[in-house]
Amino acid sequence: MDNYSTNEIIEMAVQIERSGYSFYQEALKRTDLDDKMKELLEFLSNEEKKHETTFLSMRDGEDKINISTTDNWNTVTSFMKSIVENRIFTDPESAIKKAKSSHYREELLKNALQFEKDTLLLYHSLHGLSEDSKAKNLLENIIVEEMSHITKLALFMND
Repeated sequence: MDNYSTNEIIEMAVQIERSGYSFYQEALKRTDLDDKMKELLEFLSNEEKKHETTFLSMRDGEDKINISTTDNWNTVTSFMKSIVENRIFTDPESAIKKAKSSHYREELLKNALQFEKDTLLLYHSLHGLSEDSKAKNLLENIIVEEMSHITKLALFMND
């Protein structure tokens, strides 16, 4: 059975947050951004760092999270792998490449929105797998934050 350990799940989430941070940092280097867009990207960049810290804290003492396996773990791990490998930036370099290849502001925003949606989907999946109330609570808080990122991006795109 192809199981992910708690540490592997946390590491996957940390890598996703690091990649998001790299994407937003690279996007901030653009010269075609107005102050409002820069403010949005800085906010999202800071949020990625905050989430990374949150996930890393799960490894410490009482905060170590036990995300239990389920009867259909093979299906779930395949699903999670497909999200991570095919949709979310797989590493900071791919995130930087995506930011650089976004020729228009709208394309940059669309890529950011897709990243946030894919991240939200992964965290919802992890939440559904968790039997630990502390893990569920932490993931619920992060899910709410991710939803607020999606809302901010969508509102910004509609302005």
